[in-house]
Order: sequence, then C-alpha cells, then structure tokens
Amino acid sequence: MLKNHGINANVDERLGLLRSWMVIGPFEDENYTGFARVFPPEKERNLSASYPGKSGPVSWKKAISSASDGRIDLLQSIGNVEGAVGYAFCEFESPKICNGSLLAGADDNLAVWFNGERVISQGSYHGHLRSDWYQTPVRIRSGVNSLLVKVCQAPPKPDKGPGSPNKWEFVVRITDEQGVGPTMIPRTQTTQPPKGR
Repeated sequence: MLKNHGINANVDERLGLLRSWMVIGPFEDENYTGFARVFPPEKERNLSASYPGKSGPVSWKKAISSASDGRIDLLQSIGNVEGAVGYAFCEFESPKICNGSLLAGADDNLAVWFNGERVISQGSYHGHLRSDWYQTPVRIRSGVNSLLVKVCQAPPKPDKGPGSPNKWEFVVRITDEQGVGPTMIPRTQTTQPPKGR
C-alpha cells in the first residue's frame, strides 16, 4: 500500500524485529525441569564453544528468520525434538542511549536476558506463540547491546493425538519510547561477547 504512494518503508526497522540469531541446543528438559536449570549458555557466551547436549555435543549455529513476523523456528534450526531446551543469542549496535521496550512471545516458555539482565522469566508451558505477549521496559545502550533467549520444548505427552503438530519458536522485537524500532545496526556475532546471566 505504501509503495503505491512512492514510500519505501522497511517493516523490520519500523517494528524493531530481530531476525538474525545464533542458536544452540537441544539441552535436556526432563519432566519440565529444564526452565529452572542453568545450562552453559547462561554462564558464558562463547560462540565457539561446544557443550554436552540432550543426545550429544551441541554448538552454536546461525538461524535467520524468513517469517513475516520474524519468528525463529527452533525445530528447524536446532532439531525436531521434545523435552528440550534451546538458547538464542544476538547483538546489535545503537548510536545512542534511549529507553525502549522489549516485546516477545514463545512456544513453549520464555526467558530473556538483555545486556546481561534477566528481564523476562515466564516458566509456564504455553501451547502456541503469541507475538508481543510479554513486554518489559529496557535501557538501550550506546554501542553494543546483547540478548540471550531461552525457550523450552515440552516433554512428550502420553495422550498426545496422532499428527498433532509440534512447535518450538520465539519472536523478539525492540521499540523506542514512541513504539517504533530504534536505529539498530546488526552486529557480526563475536566469539566472546560480554558475559552476564
């Protein structure tokens, strides 16, 4: 519609969508205990590291969303598993300090660290993703900002019907005080980003 009027709007920039991530997993989530457990990505962010996972060693790899709403499909980027924990990490640069909001949703649950501070911690296992379901204020730094996301995939249910689709996904966006995506320059992921839980 805007293009018909000669306006080229970048929807991702306008909404503050974060599409490019590094992901790692799966880690074990037996009997719904994974959300409370602290796995290595919460202790350090060494993107060249490998750790013991649910069924063997796991390491970081790229995941880029092509979905219209920017969601990352962890079944596709990590693996089609149940009873699992996955992490995602990204960095961006901001030219200035500003107050903003972090908006996110996930299937099944969600924890988010922004610049090392845990700003979202929702351990309930939900059946589907709702964009912007969780919202929290954040202080955007001048320079490099980082996000770490943790999402669990529920263990298999004994009464699960045949053909019931699995989903394991999340979406995160950041807006400024006017509700518009701030200037965010995607940053090439480093091997030793700032530590912090």
